[in-house]
Amino acid sequence: KPSMELLQPYLPNDLQAGVSQSPYSEGGALYALGLIHACEGSSSHDGSSALEYLNTTLEAAGHQESEIARESLQHGACLGVGLVAMSSGDADLAEKLQNIVYNDNAVAGEAAALAMGMVMLGGGSKHE
Repeated sequence: KPSMELLQPYLPNDLQAGVSQSPYSEGGALYALGLIHACEGSSSHDGSSALEYLNTTLEAAGHQESEIARESLQHGACLGVGLVAMSSGDADLAEKLQNIVYNDNAVAGEAAALAMGMVMLGGGSKHE
């Protein structure tokens, strides 16, 4: 994907190791990826999915050893996920984001709450 190539120097490299090299720029790059692919959903023209990448990164971000890295990466990934899945009504994704809100972290929780709103945008009261 051209967007991945463009953002590659700033995207997280190996979050599975539990150590982020530059959490603020990495979180910002995840948000930028969401802006580039806003409303794309789980499918894209070239077969790869920004939503899949952001979801994987969001899961890995929750396992960061450093609280600063964890909240910065979750913040960027949540906003990215919300933008890409905007108005999809994906209840499973909304629940995943809701779990981050319940982690009692203001930075990540705010982004997760905003992302929940983006995902459920236009859904009215269908989600319970």
